[in-house]
Amino acid sequence: MARTARRTSRSQAREEALARATSVSVPGAADVAVLGGGASGLVAAIAAAEAGARVVVLERDLACGRTILATGNGRCNLANALPKAERYNDPAFVEAVCGDAEGFRHDVLGFFDACGLQTVCEDRGRLYPCSRQASSVREVLLARARRSGAVLAMASAPSLDNPDIDAVRESGSEGTGEYNRATQALYTPGSTFKVITLATALETGTATLDTQIDAPGEIEIGGASVTNIGGTNWGTISLERAF
Repeated sequence: MARTARRTSRSQAREEALARATSVSVPGAADVAVLGGGASGLVAAIAAAEAGARVVVLERDLACGRTILATGNGRCNLANALPKAERYNDPAFVEAVCGDAEGFRHDVLGFFDACGLQTVCEDRGRLYPCSRQASSVREVLLARARRSGAVLAMASAPSLDNPDIDAVRESGSEGTGEYNRATQALYTPGSTFKVITLATALETGTATLDTQIDAPGEIEIGGASVTNIGGTNWGTISLERAF
């Protein structure tokens, strides 16, 4: 009974999210179009809109910022009190974009403070929202984006090159112009499923956080090829690093 109620609740929530997404009025023209409504996309949209630009955020999911909910094990480790460029995959890029560490930290904390988010510092300088819930970070970003006037819209990316538009509309299958990938396509769970995989490995004693694993850019499972974003080959890394 409870399980059925949860399924009904999830289904209802999805229907409500879909209704909200399809009701958004997308402007015919904009100064800035941000592709992807994750944390970086929302911050970019806020910065551009508050600078006076007409901004639209195009997100393939039903709502923006949903990827934030899986970060930091659901708590969202949004920054570090002691940021160092060498901790990133491309230190030179980080130094060029962010400048000195203290200034970068000041900018990040100042931004979230202006959003109305209070943070707390835990071990190794990790900064989390005081609520310890990633949803708090998502909510303040969405609220500030809306206040700035940015339009948050769901988008699909059709591959349409067919003069017979009526035939395209009738088929509505994958690969055609009116196949809505945001609402009809299936995607691999990716990093959002790491929480379950890692928790199971640790609980059963199959592995520890120090266990070394091979992280190639591509593997084959059941005859299908699964790749990292960009095909990055991480080599041999610890489970903690992978998570």
